[in-house]
Amino acid sequence: MSTKTGKECYKNHPYTRYKTCPCKIDSEIIKKTKVIFEKSEGIEDFVEKLEKSRIKGKKIWFDKKQNMIFISKPHACESGGGCPENDSLIGNACHCPRYNHLKEHLPKNYCQCGAEYYRPMFEPIFGKKIKLIPYKTVLSGDSECVIGIKLHELSYNSDITPHKQEQPTPSDDMFNNAQLYLSTKTIDLSSHVF
Repeated sequence: MSTKTGKECYKNHPYTRYKTCPCKIDSEIIKKTKVIFEKSEGIEDFVEKLEKSRIKGKKIWFDKKQNMIFISKPHACESGGGCPENDSLIGNACHCPRYNHLKEHLPKNYCQCGAEYYRPMFEPIFGKKIKLIPYKTVLSGDSECVIGIKLHELSYNSDITPHKQEQPTPSDDMFNNAQLYLSTKTIDLSSHVF
């Protein structure tokens, strides 16, 4: 068992240093998530299907008011992980081998890496503007880990079904940008002959 403190672990953690999670989500889970999304009738249906499929996480739900998807993670010991030498909740529940030996509580931002783990699952669907948030963490003293996926306000319109949602074409974007630009300009046509 490591003798490093939480701050030392955080300072040397790959996410702190390189802004990338060294743990990778299985590519089959990413593919299955996309397929479920394409077959869904809306965000609530998508999340409900993810929950029923048990594709990832212990429980998945959507909070419409917060425009967030939540995923509660199973305890590491439930999936063959954890730190057997540490009989605390952190040792049993934390998936991160850099922290699960600790018994001290640390700030939630230490678990940003654990939140970013889910980015490959949701970014291809909702875009780069999603925010992944360590909402609850055993490392910070909560009884479970819950990750929040904050959807960008424009990334999903719940009135449009995922499989029917249209993305603007570049020509539409150019037209809209030109229209916006022209609406801010005054053009003097008095010297023009018509």
